[in-house]
Amino acid sequence: MLRPEYLNGLNGDPAENLPGWVAFRHHTKPGSWRYICAYQDGEAQKEKFFKLLSRHGQKEDRSGWDLHHILEGRHFSLIDFWGEYEAAYQLELPCILLHKTEHSLYTRLASISATKELYMPELVGASVNRAKQTAQKFSEAKTTESVSERKKILKELGDRFPGLYEFYRSSYEGDPLMQRIALNALSVAERKLTRL
Repeated sequence: MLRPEYLNGLNGDPAENLPGWVAFRHHTKPGSWRYICAYQDGEAQKEKFFKLLSRHGQKEDRSGWDLHHILEGRHFSLIDFWGEYEAAYQLELPCILLHKTEHSLYTRLASISATKELYMPELVGASVNRAKQTAQKFSEAKTTESVSERKKILKELGDRFPGLYEFYRSSYEGDPLMQRIALNALSVAERKLTRL
């Protein structure tokens, strides 16, 4: 189920008959709603969601909509200090239901080489491997007795955040819901790092 901390400071309502989904009023379309959930909850109940829409008079082609990870898994792998990348990707990271075209645009923006060069030069290799390396580094920082080594590791891990914050502020500019959720998710990870 979606981590509640990712929705801090936002006013949503549990979606009608859709456990794990949260509905938010659309910021530019009065009377419209946006839906946030974890990926697994979304996939399990997508059919039910479109039946509910249809019952309320809004017929949509289910195949025209995708669940978009608001905080991309490839980026989460850089700050997955818990070592729970695969489970978090399915069960906890926030997703939003978007039209396929919009989903494709966000995904493309997150994956082009210019994004990596500008915001995340350390984004190298497969996400699962990167997440394991991140968790290992964090574990090293927790267990080392050398204060200077701990500071060095924590600085290296902490240096990943400015680019991520800037990318999500810029990418979701004009979309306060997605921007706030992405920044909340980054903040949750950064707090874990700063508490060490």
